Amino acid sequence: MPKFSENTEEASVSGFAGIVKVRGFLVDLDLVPPPENWDTTKDQIKFILKDAVVLETLDSKEFELKDGEFITYQAYCEGGILEEATPSKNSGWYMGTVPSAQALGKTPSGFIGSTITLERREINLFDSKDKKTGEKVPHTSRVWCFCEDEGGDSSAMIDHIRSIVIGLGEKAALRKLMSDSKAKQFPQFKLDHKAGVLADKLGLVVVDGKYADPKTGTQSPKEGNIEEEDTDD
Repeated sequence: MPKFSENTEEASVSGFAGIVKVRGFLVDLDLVPPPENWDTTKDQIKFILKDAVVLETLDSKEFELKDGEFITYQAYCEGGILEEATPSKNSGWYMGTVPSAQALGKTPSGFIGSTITLERREINLFDSKDKKTGEKVPHTSRVWCFCEDEGGDSSAMIDHIRSIVIGLGEKAALRKLMSDSKAKQFPQFKLDHKAGVLADKLGLVVVDGKYADPKTGTQSPKEGNIEEEDTDD
């Protein structure tokens, strides 16, 4: 009998729809018509990021962007291009995207030409009242928001670097730091590794020439690291 899932919690979200947080160089923001076959007539704000890397997904699985490019859209409004209309104050643009940029001291377009971190947040746009029960019904939308840029010293990035080097020796760890899509954004990790100070910065120790957990003194390599261990002197 074939094995199949009967649990909705095991469902995965594929492709770009599953991306929650991404970091990259914001090349441009543009007001464009909705992509073909989209079930909306609202014009969209198009985000174009280069040298981008996915930091978080809904199912916690790794997602690598082709050529480091990330393009996404945030709903704007009907007639934004031809009629120069503006969105409602209860739109995702004005409830999430714009205020998130303002909280960082800029407008959305003010981030063009800089490295940013975008996060898709569930924003409550407005509340209505259920006609039968009289209870408040929130109306939410997943909205792209600007957030504090996740630099190489963020806890999430430190945890990631720890996970990719633990269990590896000098040469294998260097290869991993040079090939991993997230690590490549922060060359300081590679330099620290070469200088022999990376273990201290990551809270690791070196045992028998390999990065290890200081609590146990043993290596517990991330799945896939074993076959990348040093094989030559």
